[in-house]
Amino acid sequence: MADFLSDTSAPAHAHVLRALESANALGNVRSYGDDALTHEVGVLLERVFGTSSLKFWLVACGTAANALALSSLCSPLEAILCHPQAHIYCDERNAVEFYTGGARLTPLHGCPPEAVSAEVLRRHLALVDRTFVHEAPPRVLSLSMLGENGTCYTKAQLRELCAIASQNGLFVHIDGARIANALAQPENGWSSAAELVDAGVDVLTLGLTKTGAMGCEIIVLFNEACSRFPDLRARAKRAGLMPPKMRYLAAQAVAMLENDLWLDLAAQANRMAADLVAATVTIGPETSSRVGLEVDLAFGRSATGLPAGNEVFLRMPVRLGDFLRNCIPRILFYPWQAGDIALTPQSKPDLGEPLACYRFVCSWSTRADEVQYLCEKVEEWRKLC
Repeated sequence: MADFLSDTSAPAHAHVLRALESANALGNVRSYGDDALTHEVGVLLERVFGTSSLKFWLVACGTAANALALSSLCSPLEAILCHPQAHIYCDERNAVEFYTGGARLTPLHGCPPEAVSAEVLRRHLALVDRTFVHEAPPRVLSLSMLGENGTCYTKAQLRELCAIASQNGLFVHIDGARIANALAQPENGWSSAAELVDAGVDVLTLGLTKTGAMGCEIIVLFNEACSRFPDLRARAKRAGLMPPKMRYLAAQAVAMLENDLWLDLAAQANRMAADLVAATVTIGPETSSRVGLEVDLAFGRSATGLPAGNEVFLRMPVRLGDFLRNCIPRILFYPWQAGDIALTPQSKPDLGEPLACYRFVCSWSTRADEVQYLCEKVEEWRKLC
């Protein structure tokens, strides 16, 4: 089987499992985060982000991390601005609204498919009247990096968005479920995680689960947002997100952060995504033309043309997509429909049949033979046509 469904399908890295065993061998230790491993997470985060002006909280999954983080920043009477395809808006079952007690998620319509644009953000904020009692004024701008369509903000883009948000009294939150993949791709132009803080990010949900942990995300508050930490901690307790044995989350975080394993594993996943792109190109022009297979250039790409992270979007005939999904051994991947983006089945004149876009996600454990198997099956389908 070749599994390109999601990086959440991947196993935990062996180093993480060994770290959990080591944590267990410590015997009895203090609970609720008052332990040496949790303290070490803080030390590592200060190194990673180049600042001691931070607070953090560990949770087991991304939805909890996003919702808890945002609830500490936004009251029920305010709103959170986000991209129309943001994970918090489309895929978290109203968790943010629930945790905030009713804060409104406001999608910034008019944004390009790949990201929130400064122009749209300015236009939206220019219409805000905080004295107008009938509307919920925005308090937070939430961005995704990587975005749902595999895209990454440049340093200049993020700085501009953070500056606009700050000028209008908004916190900036980043959903960083795949932040490691964004940072580990040299073509994205990020040299370190510290540059996120320099750009003006207030709160980051640092994802480690997709990267290779068993289940660990870190909410990191920077600078002035640190003042919200007591509220976040209290909300975590009320929400059942204060595990007594915090050390097992901390052990995963330490294993991933020390020696930059989180970035190394993300880089490996990115390389496999790049190999997948290269492999589809090597199918050859005749085959590509015949089957209509191409790497979708609309999003998920760095400036140099490589994937911005570990996701690849292939546009292909629906019949080919069905063929690949029914192969034995199976090839697992998702059909991709992203709201306003025209990726639903459409006709291509030279093929005369409907096309669709499909997402293939590589993980740290994706193997070269899985990529090769995918390409072999595309070639097999071509010969059958």
